[in-house]
Amino acid sequence: MPLPDHEENIPLKYLASVVGGSKRLVRCRHFNQNSDIWILDEHAHNFVELIYFLNGEAQVETSQGKTNLTLYDVLIHPSNVKHHEFVDLHMRQEIINLGVEVESDFDMGDSFVLKDNTGNIRRIFRMLDYHFNASDLMHEELENQLLRLLFIYLQKSAHEQLCSEYSIIDRVVEYVQENYRSSLSVKELADYAHVSESYLSRLMSSHIGIPPMKYVNTIRIENAKQALKSDTPIAQIAALVGFMEQKYFSTVFKRETGLTPSEYRSRIRTAD
Repeated sequence: MPLPDHEENIPLKYLASVVGGSKRLVRCRHFNQNSDIWILDEHAHNFVELIYFLNGEAQVETSQGKTNLTLYDVLIHPSNVKHHEFVDLHMRQEIINLGVEVESDFDMGDSFVLKDNTGNIRRIFRMLDYHFNASDLMHEELENQLLRLLFIYLQKSAHEQLCSEYSIIDRVVEYVQENYRSSLSVKELADYAHVSESYLSRLMSSHIGIPPMKYVNTIRIENAKQALKSDTPIAQIAALVGFMEQKYFSTVFKRETGLTPSEYRSRIRTAD
């Protein structure tokens, strides 16, 4: 099944626009759970905020819902995007928080999270943390080069993450097409792909525009349409394509096609 050019490419396009423009580090903070500078209410900034979790875990709420954050995650809040972080300050937390003014015409409307699988992004965060308050020779030039390198690595991470997401969806799509006749569930699909149910639902909704079970039913209905060209009883067709109850099959079929199975069969026979 071809995957459309959809919202999944937005972080990549945004980061590409940032890499090519000017950047200036306006804030760098390294703090833990005992700090009094945490902002735990909904807020936004007039610069890009980047948060790297060196220790601990949290959740962030954006227009896409809540996302879990943990060790070596990078959280990116584009300029003027409202966000709300949920952090348990009774647990050990350690983050580096950067504020970067960027030159970009790309309208990025939401926050997003990237993985630092190699540790390179962590090293750049630490170097920026070291140089921000330094008065050593050429520290501004070093900051500029490090910022450019940071966004290049973020762009690389976004691309790798996208490829990984495509791979997960490809596996699930193939599994559904081979097993749609069985009684599938989101849990079974998520277990097969080795991801959580919520992550799989978010992934499929983002990439192909529908959640997992709606995709399963779409495949079932497409196969039912082919079966309705034969004289096979509708109750038998329902069971053959994975519906345990004929009534539910008819409900889903009408929702997808605007016709009941009987009406669809009559129409295609009239057309022939």
